Amino acid sequence: MSRALDKLLRTIQPTCHDAIRLAELGAERPLTTSERLSLKFNSRLCINCNCSRRKFEALMEKMRAAEAARKG
Repeated sequence: MSRALDKLLRTIQPTCHDAIRLAELGAERPLTTSERLSLKFNSRLCINCNCSRRKFEALMEKMRAAEAARKG
């Protein structure tokens, strides 16, 4: 698949890989505004996929804990 087509599909359909990668990144460092928007869009995960839901939710909790620690 070409890179342009892949990017277009990711714009239209959320992906588990992007959501999980951004949640992991958010636990390591603060996310930029565009990364936060991308995480919000991709947090629905793939249309046909619930296999990553538990992993994603655990990573989101870890990210929220890291954000709280950075703030306080």
